[in-house]
Amino acid sequence: MLPDLRILSEKLGLRDHIVWLRNVVDPRTLLQDVDIFLLASVGEAFGLVFAEARPAECRSSVAEVGRSVVDDLRTGLLATPLDAVAFGDSVERLVADPQLRQAMGEQSLERVRTQFTAQMSVKKTLRIYESIWSCGSIRGE
Repeated sequence: MLPDLRILSEKLGLRDHIVWLRNVVDPRTLLQDVDIFLLASVGEAFGLVFAEARPAECRSSVAEVGRSVVDDLRTGLLATPLDAVAFGDSVERLVADPQLRQAMGEQSLERVRTQFTAQMSVKKTLRIYESIWSCGSIRGE
């Protein structure tokens, strides 16, 4: 896939604007310098990468997925999956409005700090197990 993407970037005249990275051991070093974080994947079940990007001080986000993490218009912008125009419009909006990026970044960081901690994950997992147990599913009833 990477060779095809490189060829496409060349055809579109974007070669000098793209840096192709392989495995990055500590992505925080890269995310610290990012003003807008984009995720165009349509295969993410949760979008954990958003929760990981925020503590690194990534300013704002545009995504096609991640509704469980991104609160549209408050902590980031959601674009319609596979709609390049909608995705581009969202990026353009954030580029044009630094105050919006800053506000979304701050709200996003607060959301991650309060809702996506290890302790919160444990509590939510325990609640799921408890609800299954109370229904008798695990006990074989």
